[in-house]
This record gives sequence, structure tokens and C-alpha cells, in this order.
Amino acid sequence: MKELDLKRAADAYAKAWAEAKKHGDDAAEALMMSDLVSSQSAKKLFTARAERALAASENYRKAADLCLKVIDEMDRKRLRPRRSS
Repeated sequence: MKELDLKRAADAYAKAWAEAKKHGDDAAEALMMSDLVSSQSAKKLFTARAERALAASENYRKAADLCLKVIDEMDRKRLRPRRSS
């Protein structure tokens, strides 16, 4: 069961990190687009899109960090020698 839990935590980390990267890339793209357009209303739309994508990226990055902490704790418990009674 513990190996399955570790695999699930690793899968959750991989998914969170992929989502953080995807949203980060989306934020960068939106900022580049805001620089390319001349209309102020379009700039505002792209800037707002970038802000939302950046917030999403940060949330997924925090989730990935949490997954790493869980994985680290699981590894510590797994490697900790058991006390004999």
C-alpha cells in the first residue's frame, strides 16, 4: 500500500508541475501578445489573461511543492529504522 501511495504522490507532483509549466507558458505568451497589439483594450485583455495564468501557475507550483514534501516525508518514514519492542 505504501508504494502505491508513493506512486500516487509522484503522479500528483508530475501533474501539478506540468500544469504549472503550462499556465506559466500561457502567461508568457499573453504578455508577448500584449506587447504586439496596438489597441489599449486588447493590451488590457492580454494583460488580464497573463495575470490569471500566472496566478494559476503559482497555485500549481505550490501544489507541486506540497507533493514534494509529502514524498519526502513518505521516504523518511520508509527509511526510518523500526524500533523493536
